Amino acid sequence: MQGASITGQSGATIDGVVESSCGFANSVLGLSGPSCPNMDLENISINPGSATLNKAVLWVAGTEGQGTFRNLQVVIKGTGETGILVDDTNQQWNALLFDNVWVQVGTHGTDGINAIGYDFECGLHQSGGSQSAQVIGGAIVDFAGTTPVFLKVNGTSGGPCKGISIVGPYVETSNQTAGDGIGFSVNNGEDVEISGVELNGGPKLASAVQVSGSGKVHASGYCYSNACGSGTNLINNTTTGYALATSGAFDYSYTSDSSNNTPPTYDGAGFQVTKTSAPSSAPGAGACQIYAVAGSGSTCNIDAICGTSTTPVVLGTSVGSGC
Repeated sequence: MQGASITGQSGATIDGVVESSCGFANSVLGLSGPSCPNMDLENISINPGSATLNKAVLWVAGTEGQGTFRNLQVVIKGTGETGILVDDTNQQWNALLFDNVWVQVGTHGTDGINAIGYDFECGLHQSGGSQSAQVIGGAIVDFAGTTPVFLKVNGTSGGPCKGISIVGPYVETSNQTAGDGIGFSVNNGEDVEISGVELNGGPKLASAVQVSGSGKVHASGYCYSNACGSGTNLINNTTTGYALATSGAFDYSYTSDSSNNTPPTYDGAGFQVTKTSAPSSAPGAGACQIYAVAGSGSTCNIDAICGTSTTPVVLGTSVGSGC
């Protein structure tokens, strides 16, 4: 479907304004098991109006391959609603592309709603989980309330979400309660990549990136001080207890199985530690920061701080010259 505006019927109670054939077959007809590939939506505005939603504005249920969602506007109108729900209602999902999708909750005024932007669910009805989804660009903006989540990836221990790539969406807080809400939430995600994301606006979130469960997650981007800042966990791993309360650029990796951690290789060139002043904030539980400071004469000292302490451990003194 291309080039349309779709609005929910006033007073209706529906699963979704737009939903996959698998979702309809399972919810309305009581069927389970069919494969439902080839869902294509482009250049469409989807709005629930005053309808009541059981699932989401856009419900992508059990779409197994060739799912393309491009140049969409998805508007959330009711508190507790979800903009886009991807789940395995009666069939695993895979090979989905969301390209330049704008998920909007209210405006910059006071009409934002406590809701979820994207919700990727895995392993609810199919053991082993689902896999392969990309979110490229677009935006998720203007939530309100105390528990909004801008983008959620939620697997189970037996059915993790696998191969999820989130590249460059813009997130803007506007109306949510200060100190509440999560930018990106990942639970039991295997190979989840979040990169080039920007979190802006204000009030501040509770966490820009929250990780829980097992799996492998990498997240990088930038969170402005009006969306993060003092009191906000830029990174919050509830499994390991690691928390980083700051704002600015971030680059975080987590692997629950240490046997799968491979140290980086620098092609024999080593890595560079630049001279700086001693950090004023601790790196947080489970992390260390190595840095260089001025030593005696023209040399450098190599120091490290670990965990929640800013007291340095000296790794080397009077190293080199011309430092």
